[in-house]
Amino acid sequence: MLVVPFVVAVARTGLSAAQVALFVAWLAGYFLFNAAGLWPRSGRRASYRLPLLVYGALTALAGAVVVVLRPDLVRWAVAYLPLALISLAYSRRRKDRALGNDAVTIAAAALFAAVTYDASAAGINQPGLVSWLVAALFAYFFGTSLYVKTIIRERANPAYHLASVAYHAAWALVWVIAPALGAPMGAGTHAALVAFFAVLTVRAAVLAGQRAKPMHVGLGEMAASAAILAVCITW
Repeated sequence: MLVVPFVVAVARTGLSAAQVALFVAWLAGYFLFNAAGLWPRSGRRASYRLPLLVYGALTALAGAVVVVLRPDLVRWAVAYLPLALISLAYSRRRKDRALGNDAVTIAAAALFAAVTYDASAAGINQPGLVSWLVAALFAYFFGTSLYVKTIIRERANPAYHLASVAYHAAWALVWVIAPALGAPMGAGTHAALVAFFAVLTVRAAVLAGQRAKPMHVGLGEMAASAAILAVCITW
């Protein structure tokens, strides 16, 4: 989830120095954010101070490089600040794994594709396409959150089972009609997206409530992530 949106954008735009610095800031910022959420809940243990200092310094340094190279990218803070505050609020209430928090963090991750696109030499010169790429990434990763819950934490919850199947089916339908909605895509991309989300719908329906080893779940998601990556790169 952290890497795929970045790779999607870079594969389509080419790699720039600003994108490299941005990615370092993104990864370091993620670990900083995670440590910052856990530190207050731990009673401010000293063991969290080193991660906070190291990731904080790395985030600040890489962020400063981004600002020097592309000061215009600072405008993305307007979108990310509310998402960060909402996620921190979930963390303080010890609800890190709540579906609402998943939605917020996944939205931030999917949006990073647009930020990375913007950090390229050409910037976002195809806003319609980038918007649909972000939508596809969010659709997949949030669906993964629902699906994984139905085979682990919410395995015995029929409401989650139904929500997962309905969610994936709804997105499969969205991709069926996406060209009519103005999505810029060729026949190959159209067919690939419809097929991909149809398969995810079947998976959600068949495996909901089943026991699964975390390793098997992880391998399945790696394969699915590779598939959505390939679709987005070749879109």
